[in-house]
Amino acid sequence: MKAQVQAYHAAQKRSKTDDPSIQKQLEHLKVEVHATHQHLAKMLGMTPETWKYRRTHPESFKLSEIRVVQELARLYNTEVTFS
Repeated sequence: MKAQVQAYHAAQKRSKTDDPSIQKQLEHLKVEVHATHQHLAKMLGMTPETWKYRRTHPESFKLSEIRVVQELARLYNTEVTFS
């Protein structure tokens, strides 16, 4: 139980430092795709509201959504890392 709590707190700290980097990469992806946020959301299979929330809170991305974002980035010769 203690290890679980420690892992949770470590992940929370890490996400706070990683979030700006991920947000910047997502904005770069939008530029590379030459799309509006609304169009990009549709390409990723989510609503514009969900996309806005995910961009603002990258820690909320589901694994399946991360895979779709990374695959789209690969198609446009760019990369989005969620680390």
